[in-house]
Amino acid sequence: MSDSLNSVYDSYITDQINEQLNNCEEQLDRELIKPIRLTNCYTNSVNIAVGRQRTGKTYSIIKEIIKISNVHPETHLLIYVNQTGRRGDDTMEAMKTLIKCPVIYVSESEFIPTIQNILRWKELYNTIKDRGVENEIIDEQRDELFEVLRINDFSRRWLHTLILLEDCAKSKLLTNEKSFTNQLMTKCGHIQCSFFLAVQYWKALNSNIKANVSTIFIFAGFSRQQLSYILFQTNLPYSLNEIYERYKDLNGHDKMIVDSYGGNLTFT
Repeated sequence: MSDSLNSVYDSYITDQINEQLNNCEEQLDRELIKPIRLTNCYTNSVNIAVGRQRTGKTYSIIKEIIKISNVHPETHLLIYVNQTGRRGDDTMEAMKTLIKCPVIYVSESEFIPTIQNILRWKELYNTIKDRGVENEIIDEQRDELFEVLRINDFSRRWLHTLILLEDCAKSKLLTNEKSFTNQLMTKCGHIQCSFFLAVQYWKALNSNIKANVSTIFIFAGFSRQQLSYILFQTNLPYSLNEIYERYKDLNGHDKMIVDSYGGNLTFT
């Protein structure tokens, strides 16, 4: 009798939980890591391009950002972080007009206060959407929210922010594993942000970043041992020998794209 009662009660609680989850589906959806169609990336993710100089790391990252900005309607902003906060990278400037969302340039020293401010306003945006009070916001507050978040209305279900860190291996933002920026990368779903980094060597990244990466763009030129090191924390249904047999034939700007969540490999 006791086992039967426990089973009934367990089913009742399960039904209550499922009903509550269904009621909060939109709020939960914005925190998920989901593939973005027609791209190699996910929402709320960490994406890294690793390769030698002049292999096309920045080009590949910006190409993904262009695709995301065109096909993912919740994407509202790209934050481009570099040492000075000024325009500089020639590849970025040549391709920027194809990015279909606003772009702001932020220096490393200003990144933390900038992203903290944006996250506060995003939290307010989510609260407004969750409560359905878009028409009850005073004009001054609405205008400031729109200005900070670079939006024009409340049409997006939630706001997906893209963050590109230039020369991140040398950046003070990432050298300390317990830094604020490193901690952000462990909770992309909570803040609805996706990070994009380019490095020459995998060892330049700390373990927090490596453990949370979703997509890795690995360019040609690494040895079998180096490739093994890069792939150490990835979950792929192939042996290192199988992967390296295909990887070693890559040349120039060729790359291998590792989908850590889906367990897939693509060679381009």
